[in-house]
Amino acid sequence: MTDRESGSRYETLGIPGLLRGARRAYGNLVSQAFADAGFDDMPRHGAYVLARVYGDSSASAELARDLGISKQAVSQLIDTMVMRGYLARTPDTGDRRRMVLALTPRGEEATTASWRAASEADAELASRLSTEGVAALRAGLITLCQMAGESDAAASHGGHRHDHHSHDHHGHDHHAHSDHSHDHHGRGDHGA
Repeated sequence: MTDRESGSRYETLGIPGLLRGARRAYGNLVSQAFADAGFDDMPRHGAYVLARVYGDSSASAELARDLGISKQAVSQLIDTMVMRGYLARTPDTGDRRRMVLALTPRGEEATTASWRAASEADAELASRLSTEGVAALRAGLITLCQMAGESDAAASHGGHRHDHHSHDHHGHDHHAHSDHSHDHHGRGDHGA
């Protein structure tokens, strides 16, 4: 398949499909960086957890919402990451019912590998788009994240979430799915 054929394939996708495909540009590089650095036991969503813990040790409360998984699945994910040496978990001195997460040295190394891989994707994107194009893309993604946050807040307060699902005449899905991939600037979600 030529670059032109590949490009035209993407031109027919709706924004949700483009977002899903675009994540692979980062995810593939991060997965390869983990494998190259010996972190081939990183669980699914692990890079996102590392990025959130790097920025906020109390981030575990939002992980279920951000990842779109149950609190039980988040607990299992954190257990796995603790067991594999990426995270340390200690009781919160202010509230013994809560746990504080911290990166271990292994977790810090994995976070750095993820950040470097994502920076590589950022640089490639910047080489293909103008500065204005990158800024517009970022602004659009921030707006989508804000819309998701507003929708989540409305749903948690008993509001109704608009979940329109339609297909255009090409059969492309135009469902506004909630694939919560928030990019926290710096060492953000560079998960695979």
